[in-house]
Amino acid sequence: MHKKCLALCGVIAMILLCTACGQPRNAVTDTGAKKVVLGIGNGVGDSKPYVDTDAPSPTPTPSPDPDEITPTVTEGPTPTVDPTITHIVDPSGTFTEDDCAVIVAGVTVRPGMEFTGKEETLGTVIEKLEGVSCLNIGYDINYYYKGFHIDTVTLAGKQYVYSATFTEVGFATEKGISIGSTEEDVIAAYGDPHEMTMAGLVYVSGKKSVTFIVSKDHVTEIMLADASFQ
Repeated sequence: MHKKCLALCGVIAMILLCTACGQPRNAVTDTGAKKVVLGIGNGVGDSKPYVDTDAPSPTPTPSPDPDEITPTVTEGPTPTVDPTITHIVDPSGTFTEDDCAVIVAGVTVRPGMEFTGKEETLGTVIEKLEGVSCLNIGYDINYYYKGFHIDTVTLAGKQYVYSATFTEVGFATEKGISIGSTEEDVIAAYGDPHEMTMAGLVYVSGKKSVTFIVSKDHVTEIMLADASFQ
C-alpha cells in the first residue's frame, strides 16, 4: 500500500511539473524539414530544443511558365536587291545626238538617216529581208553584212534607218569606241550613261540612242536606235 502511494505521488508530481512549464510532455513541433522536441522544463526557458539530424528535404525547382518563355527567333538573310536598270539622274557626260553614229567603210551610219543607195557602199549584202514593218508602220527592209546589220523602214517611198547593230571589230564611233573597248573607255568618251542595264551602258539624246553591250568589262555590241519610228 505504501509503495502504491509513492508511485501515485510520483505521477502526480510529473503532471504538476508539465503543467508548470506550459508544455505537454514530449511535445513535438514541426518547423519545416526539422523536428524540434521540447523537453520538460521549469517554465523559465531552460528547455533546449533538439534538432533532428535528418537531411532537409530538397526544395523542388518550379517548372517555367509556358507563357513566360521567350521564343527564339532566327532571322533569315537579307535579300539582296539586284535591279535590272539603274537610272542616273544627272549624267555628267557630253553625249549628244551627233554621238549616235558608227563609221563603216568611211560612211557614217546614223539612226534616222535616209538609206537609199547606200547599201552597196557599206559592203557586200549577205542577206536582205523584206516584209511588213515590225513597227506597225510602212515596210521593213533589213540588210545583213559581215559583222553588222541595218534595219530600215520604208515610208512614202523612202528608206530610213531605225536601228543598226555592230558585233565585230572594224567599226567604231566617231569618238573611237569599237568592239573590244572597255567600259572605262566608254565612260571616258561619253561620261556617265543615262541608264545602266544588266547588259550594258545606254546613252540617249532626244529620240536617238546608242547602247554599248558589255561582257567581262569589254564592249561586244554597239546598237543604234531611233525611237521616233516607234
